Order: sequence, then structure tokens, then C-alpha cells
Amino acid sequence: MTRDNSILELGSNPRTRVALGTGRTKVIVPIIAANASALIAQVAALDSVRPAAAPATADVVEWRIDHFENALDENAVLAAATELRAATDLPILATFRTEEEGGAAPAEPPAYADLLVALAESGNIDALDVQMFFDAGTVEGIIAAAHAANCPVIGSFHDFSATPSEGSIVARLAGIAAGGADLAKVAVMPSSKRDVLTLLAALDVASRTLEIPVIAISMGELGTLSRIATVAFGGCATFASAGQVSAPGQLDAAQLRPLLDYLDQVL
Repeated sequence: MTRDNSILELGSNPRTRVALGTGRTKVIVPIIAANASALIAQVAALDSVRPAAAPATADVVEWRIDHFENALDENAVLAAATELRAATDLPILATFRTEEEGGAAPAEPPAYADLLVALAESGNIDALDVQMFFDAGTVEGIIAAAHAANCPVIGSFHDFSATPSEGSIVARLAGIAAGGADLAKVAVMPSSKRDVLTLLAALDVASRTLEIPVIAISMGELGTLSRIATVAFGGCATFASAGQVSAPGQLDAAQLRPLLDYLDQVL
């Protein structure tokens, strides 16, 4: 892990190392799989073994563990993490999204913490997603353990019901930064185009005032534009699909990458 003010560097392979917060806007591709064999098959379909001179479609792989059939079986998850690490040289973000924030599986605080800490300490992932407003004591312990293992934390918050005010979104992102995360992420649900503008305005403020990189997404069909416009408002990365989507409104990574690259060049 490398941190330099608002830059977060992920990955140990020089060819695929990613610097979030500088350079082109990065694409994070979620992988949803029920078992280890499906997980490896999906990551193999990405361009992780592309020729060195070819452009990347995915910059980071996000493993959505909550979709795994043994999501809270620590031994099974760690074994799958070992296989995933051997299958790709792209940076791996490990995410267990709970049902409370739109995920596929429930988790009590002790089980959630044990699993995430074990992953951080395994050495087989490059970053850990932590739901910052899940349970205060639990979150604090996870972040401390992850940092002790030199594993950076992407602190996240998801609202699948509404878009808070601009000030509330900025406050959420600032709270994530204050809580010790190395990158702050929010995703909210719009009910109008104005809600999308609210999200982008909050991203603009947070990206200029916080000392860590920021990701902010407006979900659903209405929010699709935010996944592209993030380039203009200070977002360091966006999420895109390669097959199954992990959240409503995700665009196909192969279609999104050229759009982001063009905007990165002209803005």
C-alpha cells in the first residue's frame, strides 16, 4: 500500500499496479460467483493476461464475497482468495456487502469482522471494502487490523432508497475519511435527474476538500451518467460490469473504458 496525500496505490505487480487519485479514471469490475471454480472462470475472462502494451478494460477486480455460497465460511473464503490471487495479477478488492446496504447475504458484526480481518491478513487481497456505518466498534477494529496487515481500506456507504442532500453526502464522505479509510465511497439511489446533479456536486466538493481519493455513484438507470461524468467531478474510479452487474445502472466495462479515456484526455 502506498499513500501520498490523495493517492492510493494498489497492487504489487509493476505491470498492473494502480494509483487511485491520479492519472486516468480507473475501472473496478465486480466478480459475482457462487463457488471458486466460477470465480476463477470469471476473472479469467477479463484481460488480466493481455499483452503488456494493450490497454486495460479492468484496473481492479472486486470480489463480491456476499454472493459466494459459503460467504461466511472463513476457510472456504480464504481458500478461494488463494486461488483468485493465483489467477490474476490485477489488484483485488475484497467486498462483503451486507443485506442492509444492498448486498446478497446477512452478517452479524462478529462474523463480518472475523472474515474481513482474516482476508486482510491473508496477503491475497490488495484492498478491503468496509461498510463504515455498519457497527462503530466493529468497523474501528477491522480498520486497525487491516492497516496492521498493510491492507488499505475502502470505506463505503450505500443508500438504495434515496439521495441525501449535497451537504449530507459530503458529510458522509468526510466521516469515512475521518474514520481512517484510505478511500471514501458512497453510492446512492436517485429519483430524479436533479438527484444525480446533487451527487455529482457533492463529489466535486469532497474530491477537492478531502485528503483521500473519492468515489461517488448515483445508481440505477437515472444515475448511469454519473458513472461516466465522474471524470469531470473528481472521482478516482467507477464500477462497471463484465457479465453480471453488482448494482443497478452499471455499464459494460468494455464500452465504458473508451468513454472514460476520451474524457480524461479532453477535460
